[in-house]
This record gives sequence, C-alpha cells and structure tokens, in this order.
Amino acid sequence: MIRISYYVAIVSILFFISSCGKDYVHKLPKSSDEVSEATYNNVLDSIAVKDKDSDPVSVLFKARKYFPANFKITLEDEGNDIVMNEAQKRLQVAQSVTRTAQLEVIRNIREGISEDEIKQITLASFQESKASGEAFSGVVASGKNSTNINYYSGSRQLHYGDLVLVNVGAKVDGYCGDISRTYPVSGTFTERQKQIYKLVLDTLNHVLKSIVPGKTSLNDIDDIALSYLRKSGITARDTSGKELTMDYFMKRSIAHYTDRKVANLFKNIPIAVGRTVSIGPGIYIESEDIGVRLEDTYLVTQDKVIGYIFMPESVYDIEYLFKQR
Repeated sequence: MIRISYYVAIVSILFFISSCGKDYVHKLPKSSDEVSEATYNNVLDSIAVKDKDSDPVSVLFKARKYFPANFKITLEDEGNDIVMNEAQKRLQVAQSVTRTAQLEVIRNIREGISEDEIKQITLASFQESKASGEAFSGVVASGKNSTNINYYSGSRQLHYGDLVLVNVGAKVDGYCGDISRTYPVSGTFTERQKQIYKLVLDTLNHVLKSIVPGKTSLNDIDDIALSYLRKSGITARDTSGKELTMDYFMKRSIAHYTDRKVANLFKNIPIAVGRTVSIGPGIYIESEDIGVRLEDTYLVTQDKVIGYIFMPESVYDIEYLFKQR
C-alpha cells in the first residue's frame, strides 16, 4: 500500500510540473526584450519536461519562439520563405557539420584536457560527418592564448576559470563552414567573463541589424563594430596599465566572405545579395587573460542577413548545454 502511494505521489508531481511548465510557457509575452535568467531557465525546463526526448539543442531551438529578441532568425526557422540555390544548400550542410563539431567540443571540455586534444576532437567529428577536412586551420586557444589573435593550438592544458576560444570550419563538397564560440572550462562564466561575452554578442547583433544589402561593405562592418564597442562604456586596461575603451581590444577585422574559400578580399565593395559572409566580433584583453569571439556564417538576402543554422550562443544557452552533458 505504501509502495502504491509512493508511485501515485511521484506521478502526481510529474503531472503537476508538466502542467505548470506548459502554462508558464503559454503565458510568456512573445516579444519580450528583457528576460531574467530565472524566467529563461523556467522556459527551458518546461519545454524539456514536455518533450523529454528532445536533445538540449532542440530544446533551445524550441525556446527561441518565446524570446525572439534573444535569437537571430535562421534559415531553419524560415522554412520555405527562403529558396536556396545549390551552393547555398551545400554551405548550410558545411555549417551543420561544423556545428556538430562544436557540440562535441562542449561535451568533452574538462580541466586537464589540452588544446590539441580538443582540436583532434573537431577533426574526428568532421571525419565522422564525411567532411573532406578543414576549411581553414582551426583555432583552439585557452586562457592567455585566447587573447593572441595569431594563435592556433598547442599543448596547453585547460584549467577551471579559463575561457577557451574554438574557431573551426568543415569543408563539405568543396564548401566551407565557419563557426567561432568561446566556452568557460568550468561550464559557468565569471561575472567579468560574462560582461565581456555579452558585449561581444551585443556587438554581433548590432552589426547584423545595421547591414544594408548592396550598400554595406566588409570594412563598414568593422567600423560599425568599433563604433559600438567605443560607445559601450565598458573599459579594460592594456598590459601597461592604461585604461582603454573596448574598441582598442577588437584587434582584428571581423568579416570575410565564405563559400568555396574563406576569403578576406574585396573589403571595400558593398556586399551583394546572395553572398555568404562570416561575421565574428571579438575582444582580446591580454591583461585579464580574456579572449572572446563569436562568429557565424550568414546569407545576405534582399532585405536582411540570415544565419544558415542555429548554434547556441547566449550565456544562458552555453551554460545550459554544459549542464546537460
């Protein structure tokens, strides 16, 4: 009798959680610009309870419709609204294969693993996905190495408190993928890391909203990002101790064309409709051992810039994926 009551209680609790989750999600404003961490996590939990067979990325993807301001619209969301040509379809596949490698990185990041071992995980993932290889020499840079824009990977081991910057791209049927993400080795960002990370993400979203197809050039994208960082109000010190605005710490161009090659050319020419562009703002603060870059690859349409795939990028999404490992 006690055992039956126990099972009845468990079933009742699960039913209550599931019901509350659905009600909670349905009551959310669909155009919310400001979302608290607790609210966002409640939505993720309620979707996960309702659809228990979904993988973590699918849960994040489903949550997007409740928080449109927090996510970029992607081709996957657009359905049949965007008709891709054969080259664009192959680029989308290359991006999807690259995302799979990035997710493998998340599953394997731990204290003590080396940068080179992480790099080998991405290469193994490419091979398993039938990619022909790398679109470019991939980057796995942790700790202070993440602030060196000319660094690729080495024998350095990852430590709790580190950030690790991973920039990789698969080559599939002759077409290139390109995704950069920055992860906390511990699975959780420190407050300062979170501040810099959010600024980089805000810069990326600002750039995407500012691009005018047929008018904006790659050089213009750099100028837009630098101006946004300069006005952010956030500062840091260089290695000499001088306090500077964040544009100083960008240190590299953030946009290039991506198709059969990753090409940093034609930077003064307006980006034509139909072109594919990779955009990845970054901040590299050597004095704090903080290097953050967020990069995705986008299709330029008649009136907007659209990501080829959905790869989680917000602080909450990245930390959520680490918790689901």
